[in-house]
Amino acid sequence: MNTVSAAPQDVIARSERLDAYLAQDPSNERLLADAFEAAIAANRLEAAALHVETGLVATQGSEAWTFRRATLAIAAGRLDEARQLLAGLRGPSPQPAVQFNLGYVQFRQGEYQASAELLEPLLDQYPAAHALWLRSLHQIGEVDRAWSWVAAALQDGRPLDPDAYGVASLVAFDAEHLAEAGQLADHALRALPGHPEALVAKGSVALGLQDAATAAGLAQAVIQQRDDGRARSLLGFAQMLLQDLPSALGSLERAVELMPGHIGTWQGLGWTRLLLGDVAGAEQAFARALELDRNFGESHGSYAVVLAMQGRAQEAKSHADRARRLDPDGMAAQYAALVMDGEGADPASVERLARRLLSGLARRRPFQPPGEDGESST
Repeated sequence: MNTVSAAPQDVIARSERLDAYLAQDPSNERLLADAFEAAIAANRLEAAALHVETGLVATQGSEAWTFRRATLAIAAGRLDEARQLLAGLRGPSPQPAVQFNLGYVQFRQGEYQASAELLEPLLDQYPAAHALWLRSLHQIGEVDRAWSWVAAALQDGRPLDPDAYGVASLVAFDAEHLAEAGQLADHALRALPGHPEALVAKGSVALGLQDAATAAGLAQAVIQQRDDGRARSLLGFAQMLLQDLPSALGSLERAVELMPGHIGTWQGLGWTRLLLGDVAGAEQAFARALELDRNFGESHGSYAVVLAMQGRAQEAKSHADRARRLDPDGMAAQYAALVMDGEGADPASVERLARRLLSGLARRRPFQPPGEDGESST
């Protein structure tokens, strides 16, 4: 979601104050530029547009005011216009701010690979690029690459800004570095208490420690800001562990709408439906998880369970065998074998297995590389 939050009153007041000064000194170009920046910060886009028009006329379309025109276009959501203007400003040696803003536009337009490629040369000279580059890599599933860069930066003592620490915390969790994920999230949240990725990372760590109440609270803090797929998924898993299955169902169904490529969420949805007695719905969720990655053992094992519960023994055995080859210790395949043998089909057994599987999913990275999982995070 690309929602615009209301600017703080003091930011709006500063913008209006600068406009008043400018009315008394209309030829002051520096004041005009300051008034434009303040209007953008205050989300006073009509005032910003007037300042851009004045600046372009006064400077005969200078690069500086063309860049500000592109900035206004981004703020107004006119991304194609912004992209065209920024592309025209790039030249053979583009300014870092131009390249960063173009990378930001590409990210907003879902071109994560292109955004990452454009931002990477800026990493050593333009710290603002750190967070957006990490987000771009995260979206295309290059979590290990992103974590390698973060780990090297931390080891070398290179500081990251709070936003980058927050993104890095979720990268760390998805790269299965749980202790570091919690530390990075705390670092980000000290400076930015509502940072979405840091809240999701901290909540995911809590869920892995079976602290479902804390996980749910942190997820809800994100959802109060925006409808975020990872937060919805986290909340759904927490609600399931808290035995609030109807709420878990709603949270996970919304999560897969927002993140259709997140395997772990499809897994959680499948087991929630199964616990609620919806075997057909569970089969559909597990089948979707299999479509995303046919080499994830628990997906085959879970699918085998629902097939076995429907008496489709031959199909169930095929998937259970595949699950055991992929993951010899997988619990779902073991349970499917019990169901096929006529044991373990009672609701209590299903519930015990589901909770054990979900505990495992909370600790691992069931992430689909193609970047299909929508906006998680910002």
